[in-house]
Amino acid sequence: MVRQKSIRQFHTHRMLRNSTHGCVRLTYWCEILRVAAKRNKRAYDLRVRPQSYNVGEWVRCYHPRKMAGRQDKWRRKSVGLYLVVKVIGPVNVMIQRSKRSHPFCVHTDKLKPYVAELLPKSWLAEGDARSAPTLDATPDSGAGAHPQPHPDAQPQL
Repeated sequence: MVRQKSIRQFHTHRMLRNSTHGCVRLTYWCEILRVAAKRNKRAYDLRVRPQSYNVGEWVRCYHPRKMAGRQDKWRRKSVGLYLVVKVIGPVNVMIQRSKRSHPFCVHTDKLKPYVAELLPKSWLAEGDARSAPTLDATPDSGAGAHPQPHPDAQPQL
């Protein structure tokens, strides 16, 4: 009987000692991780540049497609040509591929600006879209869209 009590006391003492030591060790590692997180955040904030998009800007969206058995090293990761239709806060925007398509919300980290001399015509109200050269379909041309150069554009040689 005495032996069982002493064994129980021994294990209780051992658990308390280990839990106290484990708590101290856990606190130590939490502090190490907290300092490392602050250091990494400071390094990240030095390199990151905030992106902001306005309504009427044309963007490309990062959307990598994974295919089994295919290497994606040379694949295009950005797809489509989307129009920013609404800005939701500092980091989210609503984009839309065409006038009939359903707009969806995306984070600005997944967008990059579309850069071109001639931009497609926006379907937004004239006051919302930015003024830039556009690709307009001529009324008599039927289905195809023909590029209309900007009046101030230099002729290419």
